[in-house]
Amino acid sequence: MAKVTLDQYRKAADEKYASFEIALDSKTTVTLRNPLRIGDEKVRRFNEIIEKMQELSSKGTASEDGWNEVGADEPEIDTLELIPLFVEVFRLVGDKNVEKLIEAIDGDIIILREIFEDYAEAVNLGEASGSEE
Repeated sequence: MAKVTLDQYRKAADEKYASFEIALDSKTTVTLRNPLRIGDEKVRRFNEIIEKMQELSSKGTASEDGWNEVGADEPEIDTLELIPLFVEVFRLVGDKNVEKLIEAIDGDIIILREIFEDYAEAVNLGEASGSEE
């Protein structure tokens, strides 16, 4: 009979559904987990937030990069509405250090968006977010 360990399954899951890590400094790293690994209730909320983000993006008049043409110094109002959504996503998928990340970002929409985009790419968000049970 073949014998496997739970640790083998954990290692395989870590490899297949990797997390995204951000170093805040030389001593502090924040881990943003793959949304498939955060539990049913959190996944449901995560998917609701992603849908809301998509809704805001589709009804906005911003250019592709999320900034309006005339007032290029200011993001569209829909983009500003994304700030609490990004923060909530990070709280759902983040480890114990996530509040340090949120505090360090200090509401900067550009940094929030860049981190979110890198995270989404790293965890194959297109596949993960559509996996609601």
